Amino acid sequence: MSKQVSRAKFAADLTKMVEGMIPSGRGPGFDASRWVTQWLATPQCPLGGRTPKELMASVEGRAIVRRLLETMESGAYV
Repeated sequence: MSKQVSRAKFAADLTKMVEGMIPSGRGPGFDASRWVTQWLATPQCPLGGRTPKELMASVEGRAIVRRLLETMESGAYV
């Protein structure tokens, strides 16, 4: 599997994760895929100002990105 395919699948997995985080009403106009795309390109303080997308090239980086999103869901995001 190429890195490009891995990244695309990982982004799709993150989108499903975000969809699961949002209450079933989801609210009008919420697009989990668009939100994930924007979030991946936005520098994050817990990542030392790097974007989540920068870390997606490695298995370890993807684990860090997933943990960050899980932390945000729990409300422990700093």
